[in-house]
Amino acid sequence: MKIQIKHFAITIATVLLCAVASFASVVAVSTMPSAGTANLKVVDISQWNDSITSADDNINFALLKTQVDAVYIRAYGNSNGVSYIDKQAASYAKSSQDVNLLYGFYYYYIPKADIADAKLQAQSYYNFVKNYAYSCVPMLDVEDNSNNLTKAELAASVQAFADQFKALSGFSLMIYSYPDFMVHNFDPAQNWTRYKLWIAHYNVSAPMEGISSTWMPSNKWCWERWDMWQYTSTGSLSSIPSSSGGYLDISRATDNILLSTPTAVANVESPVSTGVNGGDILIKGWALSHSGISRVDIYADDFRGIALITNIYERLEVQQVINSNGRYNDGLHSGFEYLLDASFFEVGEHTLKIAVINRNGTVDWYDYKFTVGPEASMNIEAPSISQINTGDIIVSGWAVSHAGISRVDIYLDNYQGLGTAQRIDRSDVNSIINAQGGYKDALHSGFSYTIDTSRISSGKHIVRTAAISNDGSVQWTSREFTVGPEASMNIEAPSISQINTGDIIVSGWAVSHAGISRVDIYLDNYQGLGTAQRIDRSDVNSIINAQGGYKDALHSGFSYIIDTSKISAGKHIVRTAAISNDGSVQWTAREFMVGPEAGTNIEAPSASQINTGDITVSGWAVSHAGISRVDIYLDNYQGLGTAQRIDRSDVNSIINAQGGYKDALHSGFSYIIDTSKISAGKHIVRTAAISNDGSVQWTAREFTVGPKV
Repeated sequence: MKIQIKHFAITIATVLLCAVASFASVVAVSTMPSAGTANLKVVDISQWNDSITSADDNINFALLKTQVDAVYIRAYGNSNGVSYIDKQAASYAKSSQDVNLLYGFYYYYIPKADIADAKLQAQSYYNFVKNYAYSCVPMLDVEDNSNNLTKAELAASVQAFADQFKALSGFSLMIYSYPDFMVHNFDPAQNWTRYKLWIAHYNVSAPMEGISSTWMPSNKWCWERWDMWQYTSTGSLSSIPSSSGGYLDISRATDNILLSTPTAVANVESPVSTGVNGGDILIKGWALSHSGISRVDIYADDFRGIALITNIYERLEVQQVINSNGRYNDGLHSGFEYLLDASFFEVGEHTLKIAVINRNGTVDWYDYKFTVGPEASMNIEAPSISQINTGDIIVSGWAVSHAGISRVDIYLDNYQGLGTAQRIDRSDVNSIINAQGGYKDALHSGFSYTIDTSRISSGKHIVRTAAISNDGSVQWTSREFTVGPEASMNIEAPSISQINTGDIIVSGWAVSHAGISRVDIYLDNYQGLGTAQRIDRSDVNSIINAQGGYKDALHSGFSYIIDTSKISAGKHIVRTAAISNDGSVQWTAREFMVGPEAGTNIEAPSASQINTGDITVSGWAVSHAGISRVDIYLDNYQGLGTAQRIDRSDVNSIINAQGGYKDALHSGFSYIIDTSKISAGKHIVRTAAISNDGSVQWTAREFTVGPKV
């Protein structure tokens, strides 16, 4: 297969062998038979059969197809121990493919003792040939031992190359060589028959013809039969212009050199196609290709990417049963699997699209339909629909989905968002509802959410639960419920049936299902006074709240002191506003009487005698609110000043015997009118007793001032 010098050497060697054999004492000869009917005509070509200065080849491949059955193309040559890609190999392959001419490749190999190098060269060979749809068994040309390897080293180098190539491509190589090289370099003890044989032997009717059995007995031929015989290196074909001088290798071959490429096959074992697949989806199966599996790409439905699987693992049973004839490369590594989170698929029918990428670069597609389920389910167990729900409202239940529940959101009435429920273990749901295992993480399917009653009023409401699945789907469930009981309040003081004296205590209790936030106090025309103090009322809690429907009823009492200095005697209305934590308000009002009526008395000066000297105005004044001051006026309301306050225990004990007058002990007053300021004769003194509630009592007295001395 090298240039013509090699072929000349083979011919001379054969002639010499025959000459030696004619003088040998043992002259028994035989020939090597073919491994089948050699009815194929094959030509091998390289860049030397064409003009390598042009990117186009000069061979007429359409004509060549009519002259031969197949062509072998040199993929790699060797120059000074360095391998190189034949300059016309790619062009020859394309041209052969274009005319549907069967073709294969050969690699001119010079073995080295370096096993790693052999594997690298095999990798290079594979990387080149895998790009072409060749139909003939790849060949390794072994006819050069210029590195002077021992037979064992050469066999190891060839085996390393061939094994590496087979591991990559799935094909065993065919070995090319010739008798003289074989007898000096091939160890017959090695298992050469694992490879097909392409033997070169010229000018004979059959390979090994004329070779002395003494010099090369048949047990050293290494092969018993040949698959292809290169019978000449001096042929010519009109389709190959460079062969016109008779420099063309032509062979006869059996159909053993042809590759019968098996149809790629694959099988998806999971998910099952006949039932419903729940929870996480295990995509599992195997695939076989004549060149071996490089990876498996998985898509869903409209080519939505799922996974790119490069970890093709061992499936011994597939190798033993499906690949029993060994036609699929590395059938042992045919398994693939990928665990897909259940959230990837919604419930319903889906299609897996599986792309098996083969080691030769081809792709086989497989479609596989399956169903995801079961349908999601949810149940609200509380609050009760048939009774009045008191206190804080617990919303609880369970929700399941094939993909698992991500969260449960709670809404009230017109979709007012409240929050996300707490997840709770529900072994009962997992064992009963999820008995078939189709719902993911059903153990954690329970949910619970406490609605603070401060957020809702008494009456009917709707709670809505939205269970969001990991696949993005949402289940909605709603339940009507009633919140109660109705709020209640009572004013126990002040008394409506008596006159209330002194400071007024407003007290009572108020309860609400949501609890009372505060109680505000208003007087008469909604004059705001303030917020009442909260008081413990165990009696209310035990009696009014016997059913426990009112929140925090123990602190339902309230009390507020109205300073009587702020109100006048007479009728009034106190209003209480009990504000519930849910924002609702209870109003209650009570009429009450404040008293007694204010009283005042001028004891001096005397009205019946003539007053001489300075005039003392004195007396007492009382009021339910207490007297703030007593102002003194003369005649036509000439203001004189404010009287001095004087203790009057007599008034406090007699006039204030019922205790209705505030600070009656200090009810006395006294004022001295300087007579130098008034004339003799009749006058009127007026007293204005101003109460702390702002009311005023007026009293007047006539008196006479005597002549001045």
